[in-house]
Amino acid sequence: MTDPQDNHESGAGPQRFVGRVPAGDHPVTAGHIADQSVRLILAALTEIVEIIRVHGDMAPTSTAYVIELANIVAGETLAWTRRWPK
Repeated sequence: MTDPQDNHESGAGPQRFVGRVPAGDHPVTAGHIADQSVRLILAALTEIVEIIRVHGDMAPTSTAYVIELANIVAGETLAWTRRWPK
């Protein structure tokens, strides 16, 4: 896992959740955990899209199932970010 204090690490970008953390949690650490988790999920979804683009036509039924799963993960991730404390 990356260091929440190091803004020079690869993938470092705006901290969307810093300052918006559950009461009692360390603000930088909690924000980093949330940001990094969302980044990892988005990276996985991007990789899934690439796999489908390259190989999807060779397994169309499996591809449909994976697209369904990716849509569920994407939708739940978005809903989760909206439920994050303000």
